[in-house]
Amino acid sequence: MKKFLLPVLILFVALIYSCSPTTFQPFYCENKFREIKQKDNSIPDKFSFSAAAMVSGMPVLVKGEFKDYEKLVLSSPFGKSLLNVERQNGTLCVKAAGFSSCDSSEILSLVSMYMPQATVLTDINLLKGLISKKFNLQPNEKIECQSNQLKVIRPQYTLVYEENELKRIIYKDYTVEYGLNNEINIINNGKSLVKITVSNLNFEKN
Repeated sequence: MKKFLLPVLILFVALIYSCSPTTFQPFYCENKFREIKQKDNSIPDKFSFSAAAMVSGMPVLVKGEFKDYEKLVLSSPFGKSLLNVERQNGTLCVKAAGFSSCDSSEILSLVSMYMPQATVLTDINLLKGLISKKFNLQPNEKIECQSNQLKVIRPQYTLVYEENELKRIIYKDYTVEYGLNNEINIINNGKSLVKITVSNLNFEKN
């Protein structure tokens, strides 16, 4: 009888361990996502920040306000204004130093043509998400768990969380990595395109 029970017991234990990841993975993944979504939804929509950026070896200072209006100011380390990007009531206005016109399409096209790496700093929607780490997660998001990572897969990009913290965003042409000391690194094929160090990040209470 003992000889019969021992193989059965071994098989039973083996089945438990082999099935447990499959059985509990969806439950674990959904719980983790709920925690991350709750944290994401608690981040205020309105905030301001200051940052120092390095674009292809060139230093740029960035100030942003995302309140009733949205505004980005790019300047040199010596305080000279380079570019102002403003959006209010859906209308985008981009002013370059020395120009009084508000022709956003022409100026942004020039930036994209002559310094494509800097387009990240002029994209209000993109920069707002990168700085705040708020992506308005919805209940019906496509999610995937792998080891200690939770991925939120969207058509344009994938959000990668570890220990409930956003660690990287994978786009088609580049990857955004979050480092220590509020550092954001935008990488393409192992090469850093833009490095942003955020300071004075102030959220308004909801």
